[in-house]
Amino acid sequence: MNVSIELENLSKVFYNKQKKIDPREKEIWALDGVSFSVNEGEIFGLLGPNGAGKTTTIRCIAGVLQPTKGVIWINGKEIGPKQHEARKKMGFLTENHGSYEHLTVYNNLKFFGSFYGIDDGYLEKRIDEVLDEIGLGERKHMKAGKLSKGQKQRLAIARAILHDPQFVFFDEPTSGLDPVASVKVRELILGLKHKNRTLFINSHNLDEVQKICDRVAILDLGKIKRIGTPNELRKDLFKSQEVVCTLKNVISEGIEQSLKQLEHVKQFRIEGNEIHLFLNDIDETTPIVVEQLVKHGAKILEIKRKIQSLEDIYMKLMKNDEKNQGDK
Repeated sequence: MNVSIELENLSKVFYNKQKKIDPREKEIWALDGVSFSVNEGEIFGLLGPNGAGKTTTIRCIAGVLQPTKGVIWINGKEIGPKQHEARKKMGFLTENHGSYEHLTVYNNLKFFGSFYGIDDGYLEKRIDEVLDEIGLGERKHMKAGKLSKGQKQRLAIARAILHDPQFVFFDEPTSGLDPVASVKVRELILGLKHKNRTLFINSHNLDEVQKICDRVAILDLGKIKRIGTPNELRKDLFKSQEVVCTLKNVISEGIEQSLKQLEHVKQFRIEGNEIHLFLNDIDETTPIVVEQLVKHGAKILEIKRKIQSLEDIYMKLMKNDEKNQGDK
């Protein structure tokens, strides 16, 4: 798999110019040694509380801010202060859609397309392609001000991908949208992935990130706390995961004794005809447990895996960090 974006030891310092402050507060480290890579065709999520450094990271990649230290590679090529060629390959969806409401959908895209230097002859064809892709073809000549909030967000996505960028950065892509509009925007993002674009999501909506991101990085106070797939983070932070087996028959002493002998069953409890099992490796040990239950006469009606959500992962990590800070 090819690496599209790579950051090595990226740091960004802002300087507080107020005179009457503690000298230790003169330097504000928005980013402090951030390193990670994003693969071609991947949806990568950047998570963290307000002030964590998410927007600063994106602005450094985009060339809007120059890092204090560190290196950024785009397609294996180090980019410096003059990043014009790299920027041409990038598209951005900001939290504020920024469309001109007195202009039609078509004229909005034509206006922004002129900044990308797209040939007029090709631009008209490209606008039609993008509007069909995002489902706004029938509203081509409608003024942007008359669009719903979800439609305005789709128009903003159209603007971000109009020049067919290799990299697309989304800042809170479904913020303020109703559930139906949110689903449509997520489908658009997944559609872009299938076209092998590299997608970068900055969001507080952890449920959304879990549904569409291949990997996530959790950033706090300018440092990367964890990075990996949701499943990798789950295994890293939670020692056991819960599986609930519902049986048709009464749970016998033999079934209970067999569970006590399984080394991967960290603990279990019985509630009526349900067995709540806490397993060390849910993927590997669930089949073993099921085999043992059937061997001892269990008639299984249902198996439910209670897998921790990305929100559970995020909250546990934040609490662990708070505890570690308090112990110092």
